[in-house]
Amino acid sequence: MRLNDVWRNISQEIGVYWKGQFERVPAASGVYAWFYPLKVATHTLDDFLAELEAVFSFDARLEGSPITQARARFAWRQINIRLHETRRPPTSPDLLRNSWEAIVQDEARFFELRKALLKASILMPPLYVGKTGDLRTRCWQHINGTGGRGFHDRFEQYALAQQLSKRSVRDLIFACIKTADSASATDPTEEEARAIESVVEEILKFVSAPPYGKR
Repeated sequence: MRLNDVWRNISQEIGVYWKGQFERVPAASGVYAWFYPLKVATHTLDDFLAELEAVFSFDARLEGSPITQARARFAWRQINIRLHETRRPPTSPDLLRNSWEAIVQDEARFFELRKALLKASILMPPLYVGKTGDLRTRCWQHINGTGGRGFHDRFEQYALAQQLSKRSVRDLIFACIKTADSASATDPTEEEARAIESVVEEILKFVSAPPYGKR
């Protein structure tokens, strides 16, 4: 098998699931991520952008907005600095704003925009990345807050405090990839599969820096 052959059956190895579809998540090992749905519920661009800004303005280490401290020395003196990340005002380029305003005037075109944005949710940075030996079980654990409440509690408590439109893990999008290749002639042992999943998970976390996952 050539390496690029993985794309031939990719639709069978990758899945996207949402509210009402979680029971279809495969009971297989793999890596997964949760995404915030880009579901537009307003005609005002600034309101939509402000919500997205709030969703990603989270630091899992602090269970809230990012804050850090640093020290700097100047000769005999030492200065302590406290840094607190604040949200940007929801400003957008004029071209984007003008295009948005033109589209929202027509409900049919606005509906098509909303559909396109919702589909594009999985192209956004993930909120959380993980690995598991059973994707279906882990999906429901996150939804119900069982078997380790980390992501469930972090997201739902913050979402409630920020009055986000999506305040439950059940309202998010679950995407996953089965790491075991059913068509492979050399099936890895369970131990080897777990090692592969761990490496994939850590690389994804390193690159995407999911705000609701801890390092």
